[in-house]
Amino acid sequence: MNEGGKEAVRVDDYVVSSGKVRDLEKRIRELERLGQEDPSERDSPQSRKDRARKKTDLAVAVMPPLLILLISLWGVRLPAAWLMSERIGAEGIWWSFPLAAALSSFLAVLYYRFGGWRRAHMMATSPA
Repeated sequence: MNEGGKEAVRVDDYVVSSGKVRDLEKRIRELERLGQEDPSERDSPQSRKDRARKKTDLAVAVMPPLLILLISLWGVRLPAAWLMSERIGAEGIWWSFPLAAALSSFLAVLYYRFGGWRRAHMMATSPA
């Protein structure tokens, strides 16, 4: 340590873990954000309504992918596996996977193309 380098930590230095540093930085950002808001608006009925609306928007944003999953799994994969296993045996179970994946991909492309996902925002945008 004495050759070619500087002293990194002395015996009497206070050492903080990186997790603690991240927690403190997060707390500092939160306090800075709160300091920028008008205190009269922080707990107003309108701000509470806005926060509730944002939570509802987030819940609505995850519904289409959830429905795509439910349709492809319960509506296609399981019934197809059951019907095809009776006709062609174990291969029918394996064929149900690509059928469900194809339908899931098709529905995801439709949602990407025509869904309202572009209007949903997961995080509030801060002014630059």
